[in-house]
Amino acid sequence: MPHGRTSAFQPCVVQSHQNLSSYQGVVFLLPCVMFLWSSFVFQVLVFLPYHVAASVYKKYQSQRNPYTSLGHSNFTKLVVESEIFVDKTLFIKDFLESPSDVVMVTCPRRWGKSMNIDMLKTFLQVAVGKNGTRVDKSDASNAKLFRAGDPHVPKLEIAKHRGLMERYLGEHPVIHLSFSSSGGLTYKAVAASLRIVVSSAFEEHIYLTEIFWQIIRDPDTNITTKDLAKAHLDTFVKLYSQTANEIEVLQGLPFLSARLHEFCGKKVFILMDEFDKIINGLFSSAFIEISSKDVSLGMQYIQEFIILSLEKNEHFQKALITGVTRPKTSKIFARLDKFQENHMLHSDFYNHFGFTAEEVFELCSAFNFSPTQHAHITTCYGGYALINTPITLFNSDSVLRYLPEQIAQPYWEKEGDLGPYEGLFSEKNINNTLMAILNGTAHDLNLNDLTLTTEDLFNLSHMVRGDTTLAPEESVALFLRLIFSHGYLTIDKERTSESKNIAAVKVPNEEIAIILREKLGVET
Repeated sequence: MPHGRTSAFQPCVVQSHQNLSSYQGVVFLLPCVMFLWSSFVFQVLVFLPYHVAASVYKKYQSQRNPYTSLGHSNFTKLVVESEIFVDKTLFIKDFLESPSDVVMVTCPRRWGKSMNIDMLKTFLQVAVGKNGTRVDKSDASNAKLFRAGDPHVPKLEIAKHRGLMERYLGEHPVIHLSFSSSGGLTYKAVAASLRIVVSSAFEEHIYLTEIFWQIIRDPDTNITTKDLAKAHLDTFVKLYSQTANEIEVLQGLPFLSARLHEFCGKKVFILMDEFDKIINGLFSSAFIEISSKDVSLGMQYIQEFIILSLEKNEHFQKALITGVTRPKTSKIFARLDKFQENHMLHSDFYNHFGFTAEEVFELCSAFNFSPTQHAHITTCYGGYALINTPITLFNSDSVLRYLPEQIAQPYWEKEGDLGPYEGLFSEKNINNTLMAILNGTAHDLNLNDLTLTTEDLFNLSHMVRGDTTLAPEESVALFLRLIFSHGYLTIDKERTSESKNIAAVKVPNEEIAIILREKLGVET
């Protein structure tokens, strides 16, 4: 592993490794005949095990590639356990300095959205003990992580921005909502999903119940304040235990925001991960007849949740929403002031999701790749083009899974599943079109028409059931828009004029080509 630090990645050795390495270079001599037998036994039993362990570690370290912690979205674990990783902490700066109150970022799965959500949460959140007391900022684990207070933790890029660190690090309450397992085909199912999501958010702030109890038990607290604390406790418990009714669930985030604002003295940040899943779930079944009225009620419920949580919530400061598809069901967001949408084509945050070519080059250098190996990883996992910039992006998860053993395979395959829409790959017109694109034939896509409306989602469901009224070319165009968002296609810049809104599309890399061939039934 290279010594020193680069702008693209950080070497980090776990503390226990450092302890072992301190014994490296120690030379143990055989005891002289002049030594007492007891001294000999002491040296064998005490010092020799450390010497062996250190030798094994040194030998293993010199013969293997740097380790990166994979398979999770825990930023602290990534930093502490990894010996090498790509530092994306400047996303924190760009997000906080964005003039928008609500920022939405959409890009394909496994491009680092959940990791960035957790990174932002870890950076911002106030540290609180189980008894409801705030932990001194200098002792808080997140402060040590970002300030490199632990000698075994690398100095992160965000630490260079001292003013921002002083203003935001460990200073705000954070409400985190993950929609990764949410969804539902009916209004009732959507309401049930939101109840679970809100409950999980409340669970992260369960310490508030201890604060309410302290107020209730305090003999010096007046009756009015005690009654208010009892009411707050009752509301909290209902939302946490998933016994709240549908109206109470809608009011859950404003309630939690207010209590956290009171407790911390600062407004909350709201982070919503994979938000599009709950929307797509309404339209994703090919096995039942979808009621437009039921879907409309479900969409209204989601919209009301957003309005109450963000537009009418005076206790929130800023929100980040992530997803894969771009819902122009964005009537949901139409009433929000200072709403900014960022997607993979052109985004203020493009370099914070996926990997750039520069970052991949740095990684390849750390693994001592030859130019041929570097070109191979680009062919396999790169190729995602952006508008108005020569920069291309890589599927970050696939790159990281390839590096240790250099085995080229479609790591993204399981993540690229389209659920109920998978069957559409076999539809004749779609199949023929994708086969032509795979074989290099140009196919145009309207870049201004990449969002998915409620009508689009209805049409996709009808396409799955085989009773669509769309013309064949309309069905093909709609499906291509869907899979473009999911990362199956990218812009072919050699065949596209920068001044036009119509772009030729192509398969970005060999990983996606392999996955598409399998879905299209082509023998490889």
